[in-house]
Amino acid sequence: MKTETVLWGFALLATILKIIGITGAHVLLLTSFGALSLVYHIPGIYFYAVEKIKAQNWFVTVFAILFLPVATLSILFRIMQWSGAIPMLYISIPGVFVVAMVAFLKRKKDLIISEQYYSNMLFRCGLLVGVATLVFTIFPGQ
Repeated sequence: MKTETVLWGFALLATILKIIGITGAHVLLLTSFGALSLVYHIPGIYFYAVEKIKAQNWFVTVFAILFLPVATLSILFRIMQWSGAIPMLYISIPGVFVVAMVAFLKRKKDLIISEQYYSNMLFRCGLLVGVATLVFTIFPGQ
């Protein structure tokens, strides 16, 4: 979670710099959101695990690996005003929402997998859905 927090901090800083119009904010924006997307992809199997790799819900993990990087890149595309951001948002946000709902429903019921795993996943998904919705409404389209 520390790596993720630092990367989200850089992404927020880069977004603020982009809104202000500082030259060079694009590099920080690309680096931070690209790194977040890479962390959420295949290394996410190790990154999402709290205690052991086997102690995670594989359904939630596989769907998170599929949808969280796409949501992160769609936020980047929308901020940079590149084409393709809207279809990526339409594809990824429902998927992230489903992952969040499964994590929310199984958080208290699953005795084998730790509650911290589901809480972390719920926080990640909630943050991505919130940021994507905010970016979708604030930044103008093409």
